[in-house]
Amino acid sequence: MESEQSLQSLKFNTQLATCRSTESSIVNQSGSDQDSPRDETLASFRSEPSQSPIESQQTDRRQVGFKAAIFDFDGVIVDSGPMHEVCWQEVAQGRHFSHERFLRGFGVKNERFIKEILEWTEDPNEIAEIIAQKERIFHAMLAKNGIPLIAGTVRLIRFLIEKRVPCAIGSSAVRENLDRVFAVHKGLSGFFSAIVSGEEVDGGKPDPEVFLKAAQKLQIEKEACVVFEDAPVGIQATHNAGMYSVALTTTFDETALQESDLCVHTLDEKRVRQLF
Repeated sequence: MESEQSLQSLKFNTQLATCRSTESSIVNQSGSDQDSPRDETLASFRSEPSQSPIESQQTDRRQVGFKAAIFDFDGVIVDSGPMHEVCWQEVAQGRHFSHERFLRGFGVKNERFIKEILEWTEDPNEIAEIIAQKERIFHAMLAKNGIPLIAGTVRLIRFLIEKRVPCAIGSSAVRENLDRVFAVHKGLSGFFSAIVSGEEVDGGKPDPEVFLKAAQKLQIEKEACVVFEDAPVGIQATHNAGMYSVALTTTFDETALQESDLCVHTLDEKRVRQLF
């Protein structure tokens, strides 16, 4: 038992050192990014959300004493929404596409997005080719421009690691996309004790499978988990899993996220830290 605790302590100490290093690199990158030319569509999404707290009590049903944190990836850890939207615009090639449909599909698996929301095709082979084309565009943009992390989230993760709270990722994104972001932001993957990506689940959000698997990997009961999400479909999945939801207004405003248990503009907020 002592040996197990020592290993766990070593793991958290390693994660904390990585977290401090990555947080420092974000500060440096954010300073240099201001002088770098960026596509106007992408640049408009890069600023941090307003730091003022959301006062609505409707989205503030706080509890305390949670034992684990599960993070969605796109829009919570990494500010990737605008880049994904540009990629879908490029791959549309005359097919109907709009910002409204993009938001409706934000957080769901690509297969469902193409078939049910974009209504482009139901042919599995064509769907697979569209996805492959879209991801090729995303990978090229990522390699060329990089991608920003959401600084408030990194600061929260540092706090959680200091408190020995295990963290996981539960995302609809394909694992290759996560790994490519990890390659850009060295050490980021070391924050997380478990990662569940889109390929590991049969049902996409609002199916709770991705979050339940993350809790299983952490070996923490679902009722003791907080999920950090930025999309209504993710909030639904959280509640379907029987977990506590914190919504971040990076992609949607608080009105769209009113079903969450707590809604904030940044995860670097006292109300969020008080959950643990």
